[in-house]
Amino acid sequence: MTDPPRHMVFDGALSQRGYPINRFAKTLTTPAGRAGFLADRRGYMAGLGLAEDEMDLIEGQEWQALLERGASIYLIAKIAIALGGTLYDVGAQMRGQTPAEFMRSIGDARAGREGA
Repeated sequence: MTDPPRHMVFDGALSQRGYPINRFAKTLTTPAGRAGFLADRRGYMAGLGLAEDEMDLIEGQEWQALLERGASIYLIAKIAIALGGTLYDVGAQMRGQTPAEFMRSIGDARAGREGA
């Protein structure tokens, strides 16, 4: 059994704290941004002013920690996709599940709603 999801309030302070990560992730919406990142990940992130610990979280694909740091879930998805992952991979990791377990849990939840 996994821990219940944590709820956070994405307020101004958290938004401000996550701004460098979100600014970086927004660049991944362009082909040039993705190419620059994939060619030299750390150099690209450093060039956008990310701190070492922020780069470590991104390189380690520490999605929950990035969310707690103020990263937008939508922009976390951009990072995951640039690294070859999916939003489902992000959700699975954040719930402590494998992608297959996560997909089954989504199916189970949908089945429960449809039967209600």
